[in-house]
Amino acid sequence: MRKVRNYFCLIILVFTSSLAFADCKLFNNSFIADFKEKTPKADNAFIFFDGSLNMEGFVKKDEINISEVNYNYLKVIDKIPFAVASLSNNQFFQKYFTGIKTITANEVLKTSRPEFYTECPPNIPEGQCHLSKSKISKVLDTISNLISKDQKNLFIIISDLSLSNEELVGKNIEKIKEPFIQALNSDQAIGVFGINSKFNGNIWGLPSGRKYEQAYERPFFIIAIGPDDLVTSFKKLIDSEALNQIPEKDYNFNLYSNTLIKNPLTAENFSSENFIFGKGILENNFYDNVDYTQISFSKRHDPLAIQLDLNNIQVPYTPYLQSISANAEIAELKDDSCREYKLNNENKIKFLIEKSQTDSLITYNFQDFSNKDSNLLRRGREYVLRVNFIANSIDDQRAKWFDEWSYDQTQEDELVNNGVDFFPVLNLSNFGLLLSQIQNENFTEQKLGEMIFLAEIQ
Repeated sequence: MRKVRNYFCLIILVFTSSLAFADCKLFNNSFIADFKEKTPKADNAFIFFDGSLNMEGFVKKDEINISEVNYNYLKVIDKIPFAVASLSNNQFFQKYFTGIKTITANEVLKTSRPEFYTECPPNIPEGQCHLSKSKISKVLDTISNLISKDQKNLFIIISDLSLSNEELVGKNIEKIKEPFIQALNSDQAIGVFGINSKFNGNIWGLPSGRKYEQAYERPFFIIAIGPDDLVTSFKKLIDSEALNQIPEKDYNFNLYSNTLIKNPLTAENFSSENFIFGKGILENNFYDNVDYTQISFSKRHDPLAIQLDLNNIQVPYTPYLQSISANAEIAELKDDSCREYKLNNENKIKFLIEKSQTDSLITYNFQDFSNKDSNLLRRGREYVLRVNFIANSIDDQRAKWFDEWSYDQTQEDELVNNGVDFFPVLNLSNFGLLLSQIQNENFTEQKLGEMIFLAEIQ
């Protein structure tokens, strides 16, 4: 039974309703999707360890090192095989430098020792090892041949991600770019960890050809490629086993995927907590035997603000969705039934007004009844409205740390002459930009979900 009031009533609708007009078409065909978490298991897991000399400094302890950053590489490297073991019964370990070779489980245990990185491949002349660099493009090419929609494979790469200028031009950059494109096109996700660590050793192969001997800190990276659920599960395992011991300022993580929505906006997870109540707006109860949130508006009131937090909707660590549009379907309720109520294109724009977005927080103002130009629902009548939210693009704000930890050849002299303790990563910003470009090129509009509400005003 409806109690007559001189108010505007807003009711957030959930999936079952006891209202007599529940057969109104706007109540049906609501946005419902299966976003249940599944327990992932990989058919195969492949782990690639960078065995170049530039990695040696991560495992050499030196009491002279004055950096406050801990030996984070050592904290993480031993945990990776165990994390992977819980996700797959079939594990394959590889060491890459000038080439890629399979290593045994016993050799994996040496990844925390200097000898793993000082062993020179037989194809390199004695004393020339420091002149050679590991190329991640060779690893990515191997991975591209193993990516399959028919198998759930997980790929883990441990690297310093130092990319020479030659690797980022012409056909060489395609060798890095194409495997990532293939991964996203095959419904795979790409997770990138950046972790700062103490470092005691030489950094070989600066753009000028010289080495740097004064670094006390340096980042290393873990790249995880595989189905979304596997990459996310690997992230959780590394978090709980290793990263929980590392201050947040010392590590970063970004996730690139075609699946950006985890908890879509529905009537079930939308509540009065999403509203900002202004003057003349009260939470109320207009219908008996209805458990839904009901909000009343006096004749003179502030606009109703509604906030969406993308952190509650999106897959964590993915680029924030933006350019979010909202469109409303409206029906007038009358005599326990409803009929279509159309707004022209100009009025549709006025109905949801003053949208703003700051990072994850999006705010909409619903029609302001104090403004006659936006007063689009007639007084003395009831309506049901369904508002759909659509994201049309993404941003790369979460990828800024790539720039903060990067340097290019023009900055080499300044870094060396200043004797910096923290030595950044050559061309890391270009690597981050490459991933952002691939993510944008593969982006298709995403529906965040919908909200349904009832309205009345006199």
